[in-house]
Amino acid sequence: FDLVAAVQGTTPEAQKSSVAIIDTRTFGAPDGPRVRFVKACRATHGASISADSRTAYVACYADDALAIIDLTSPEPAVSMVSMGLRGPYSAVASPSGRWLAVGATDGRETRLFDTSARAPGKVSIVTPGASYFAAWSEDDKTLWIPTQGPDAIVVANAETGDVLRQRRFEPGVCDKPTSISSSARVASFQSARIAAP
Repeated sequence: FDLVAAVQGTTPEAQKSSVAIIDTRTFGAPDGPRVRFVKACRATHGASISADSRTAYVACYADDALAIIDLTSPEPAVSMVSMGLRGPYSAVASPSGRWLAVGATDGRETRLFDTSARAPGKVSIVTPGASYFAAWSEDDKTLWIPTQGPDAIVVANAETGDVLRQRRFEPGVCDKPTSISSSARVASFQSARIAAP
């Protein structure tokens, strides 16, 4: 995430951030893991890899876009899709791999991206604060979205975009939440008396 280069780079190529593509099958090899660096877009941040490991999806904060990187060729090709969001920061794949939840810190929303159509979906979830790394339910139907400013957890219907519940945290309780990373944490937030919006 190099916002300085994104703003002050003297050429379009100099403004782009690199994404490291690591072939995990080569860990333990005598010459170490195979790593490729791909210039993706300006101010890269959150990323997800498709279930078949053929595609990487990268949030491009300074481009208000999502980079799609084809990992099947020796020189990965990058295509850009505008997300219609201000400041995409995270890209979290659903369990089925069909959807990405793209959180925008500047735009204060999470928008779904359809990986099959390679286009933004119709669902957008407006949050009270900057949206970070969401967690999905196993059936792709519910999202738990951490926000900052205010610090909160928003529970939303991923099919409609409706906010089902939210819980705002008092200072010192859960400062600057950025992600919910496991089923156990999601379950603990579910049972923490999350209030209706």
